[in-house]
Amino acid sequence: MRKNSSIFKNKGLLVALFVILVGGISLGYAALSATLTINGTTNISKVGWDIHFFDASVTNGSVENGTPANQIIQSDLMTARWEATLATPGDFYEFTINVGNFGTIDAKLDQLDTDATKKWIKNNVTVKYADGDQEALSAADQTKFNKIYSYTITGTPVDELDKANGSTPTSYPLTFRVEFNRDINGEDLIARPIKVEYMYQLKYVQR
Repeated sequence: MRKNSSIFKNKGLLVALFVILVGGISLGYAALSATLTINGTTNISKVGWDIHFFDASVTNGSVENGTPANQIIQSDLMTARWEATLATPGDFYEFTINVGNFGTIDAKLDQLDTDATKKWIKNNVTVKYADGDQEALSAADQTKFNKIYSYTITGTPVDELDKANGSTPTSYPLTFRVEFNRDINGEDLIARPIKVEYMYQLKYVQR
């Protein structure tokens, strides 16, 4: 009985050693394993495309019925609208508006029309009678109109408009002037009221 008891004790010891051995192997394996992780982050800076009109101003002496400076630039900042009535020789309306690149991307003028004479800029003027059906002027009245009226633009659109320098835009001014000429004769006047419509357009794209 003592012998058997001793064997059981030895078996118990062997089991205990086996458990310890497995435990040792498991711990050893765990100690020799490693997980390698590489974490990376790519940041893309904020890129801004922001070309628009700003700081419109009306020249002193312009007719009082002309559009006020603070109403010329529309809410989208990319459209400007104005209106003025010239009633007597010498009347004029003139305003200056700035085109600025406030963004972080260089820009350049892009083609607007396949017509080579209007490749980069559209500057269309339409003249009609303001009464009746607003038909086009007769040849005689068109000749008179050319003598009594002038429309000028001062300033040259920039072909390549660099990105802004911080909060300071790269910009240039354009001045538009319409005038009822002074140096005319009575026979040059047109008996009917005239309506003149303008459309000046520039298109910028990424350079």
